[in-house]
Amino acid sequence: MHAAAFRNPAPCYRGVTLWMLNDKLNEEELVRQLRGFRKAGWGAVIPRTYNGLLTEYLSGEWMELLDRIVRVAKEEGLKIWLQAGYMPAGVPDLPPAAAHRVVTRIPAGEAAGADRVWSDQHYAYCIQTRAHVVDYLNPDAVAEYLRIAYEGPWLARFGMEFGATIEALWVDEPHFSPPLLPWSALLPARFEQMWGYALAPHLGALFAPAGDHRKIRHHYWRTVSQLLVDGYFAGVSAWCERHGVRFAGHLMGEDTLQSQIGYTAAAMPCYAYMHLPGIDHLTMSLTWPSGRPFIMTPKQCASVAHQYGRQEVLAEMYGVSSQGISFGDRKRLGEWLAVLGITYRCLHGSFYSLRGRRKRLYAPHLSYQQPWWPDNRCISDPFARLSYALRQGVYAADVLVLHPVESGFCLYDSGRHQHPSGGEHEAGSMEALYDTFVTLSEHLLRIHRGYDYGDETILNRHGRVDGRNLAVGDMSYRAVILPALITLRSSSVALLQRFAN
Repeated sequence: MHAAAFRNPAPCYRGVTLWMLNDKLNEEELVRQLRGFRKAGWGAVIPRTYNGLLTEYLSGEWMELLDRIVRVAKEEGLKIWLQAGYMPAGVPDLPPAAAHRVVTRIPAGEAAGADRVWSDQHYAYCIQTRAHVVDYLNPDAVAEYLRIAYEGPWLARFGMEFGATIEALWVDEPHFSPPLLPWSALLPARFEQMWGYALAPHLGALFAPAGDHRKIRHHYWRTVSQLLVDGYFAGVSAWCERHGVRFAGHLMGEDTLQSQIGYTAAAMPCYAYMHLPGIDHLTMSLTWPSGRPFIMTPKQCASVAHQYGRQEVLAEMYGVSSQGISFGDRKRLGEWLAVLGITYRCLHGSFYSLRGRRKRLYAPHLSYQQPWWPDNRCISDPFARLSYALRQGVYAADVLVLHPVESGFCLYDSGRHQHPSGGEHEAGSMEALYDTFVTLSEHLLRIHRGYDYGDETILNRHGRVDGRNLAVGDMSYRAVILPALITLRSSSVALLQRFAN
């Protein structure tokens, strides 16, 4: 550590604020607010569309104003993160072939004219198209999305600042549409290739316990997870690397096993492709949203970052709390997340305008409207120093805890999907699996054991025995803990046997 760098940390340690552009935009006001963010001790901004915007998005006027924002940020030493031109769940004029599909179950007598995949005595299993949502599972659809949402709005006009003033492209909550189950034209063939049997005759097992439903559900979500990673996350990551910017953002529903599976199949394999992986924390509660300690969500993200050698782990924080949030509240929440591996704060949020109903949307509003705004460095400077300190040296942990999400695949019931907790708390249920996992995580914290989670996809790619330790990517662990599980991959069993021997 260097004393001068610690005393006055660089912008890269000062966090990023979500700048909610939510009214008719004025160039002078935009410049005034942007310079105010620098004075308040922040290092980067995400200028993004928001409820109430009255300047036409991506119009000539919008582009000229954004160009001005980039120029002023460069003058001020601030970094810009561009929001994806269109979020993947809201793409206008998306070609039908690139649109997301879902599979639903309809009583056989009501399925006339529906796009059927399979029928049994009681139900038809039919495909519906989500017209403005990209098919995350199809690399060709993702390539078309990148053309519409990244190349069209941003690359030609701002590409010369990629990797300089514009350091990242931000995406908010790419996700499926639970309780509807994701589908793609590629899914049946990939499923049969991976598991040696056809999916269609067994679709009923995804909706209700029937036959060997745990095996079928496990195979289905394993396939979906692989397609999601290979399609959307690898595609966006590779595009960003080619153009010199970082892939940043956070997922949806990472907070329990039930919600995570419904929204993204498995979060940890997705983080592996993000250059600045992140999570979302809402409210002022440290037990949000399930009533259990908020541990699993940051630990998942930080574990992947540790294993892939990434120092920056992001959390969007403070949103949906209160206009009365204090410096003490912000300190308490930020330090809890820092203990769990978060090194980069994303602030929710700074609202361009509080006119009319805007003031009641998703408080707090961390900007010039607040009476404490001139004193914001009381909180921004200490957290910048903490972020700097946390990125020095090399993170070490003794223990690897296997993540039970693939056991959760066996139990996922789309009919019970809800955010945050899902099914009933009974032996062998999804809720019991989650509860025991979080309890184990909490106990390890209480006895001050450094630990990471181990995802089986990442273990299969990067796990190895290294002397007396089990190594995963850049990390090396002395012990492995298996929590409550239903299933393990054969590759995981073989790796654990070698480690035990």
